[in-house]
Amino acid sequence: MISFFRTIRRNLIARKRVARYTVYAVGEVLLVVMGILIALQVNTWNENRKVSHERVKLLHALKADFQAHYQDTERVLQNGEHIRRVQERLLGYSSGKIPIDVPADSLRFLMQEWYRFSPLRALTASLDQAISTGKVNMIENEALISGLNLHRNQVKGYERVFDRAGEFVWSENFKLISPFLVSSELLLRMGGIDAVPEQHPDFDLRGEALGAFLQRPEIYALIHQAYASNVIVNNWVEGVRSTTETILAEIDISLNN
Repeated sequence: MISFFRTIRRNLIARKRVARYTVYAVGEVLLVVMGILIALQVNTWNENRKVSHERVKLLHALKADFQAHYQDTERVLQNGEHIRRVQERLLGYSSGKIPIDVPADSLRFLMQEWYRFSPLRALTASLDQAISTGKVNMIENEALISGLNLHRNQVKGYERVFDRAGEFVWSENFKLISPFLVSSELLLRMGGIDAVPEQHPDFDLRGEALGAFLQRPEIYALIHQAYASNVIVNNWVEGVRSTTETILAEIDISLNN
């Protein structure tokens, strides 16, 4: 191909056809420029296709993670609602507004439930990786980016209040009453062990003694504090669930565009 163009150029020069040579030279330059532009366009198209593929791959990974995250918020909220009902029942028993109408074993079981807090699991590995690698910048949906930022702030707020609730569970006051609440039977059920030390007689509350223990003011105060902590934690979890719903909706919009 190159020798062909050289032959044309030499013939034009030999025949002293300057005008035609000039036209030919301009045409040759334009042909080269067009070739370069086409090559650049193809390269740009390939790069855009790679970025688009990576973007779709990231969106699918985010969707899978946040779907699992949403299910986990549902689990935590259901558990929190169960604990709230237990706490309200015990507060009624403790205040004397509700007569203790359950057997001692059932009452002991309720007293072993009221201080449990179920944590959210960290299920956003794809987002963390996208942020650390800079791939999050491939997301072109501004509403999705805003939702992801809001979600991270919501999770941080949840973690703060959950940690405070945990500090209450391991407070000195709680440690003082835990032998009353955590029976040998519960340790056997939870610990996966064959035997535990015998319960101290002073802590082995049964019958009327168990009801009297529950109605002590300091016990009411602890249950009420756990109740307030549970409500606050669940409010933050509801916020996390709400932002998760928004993110999933925006991911679907991005995938459909």
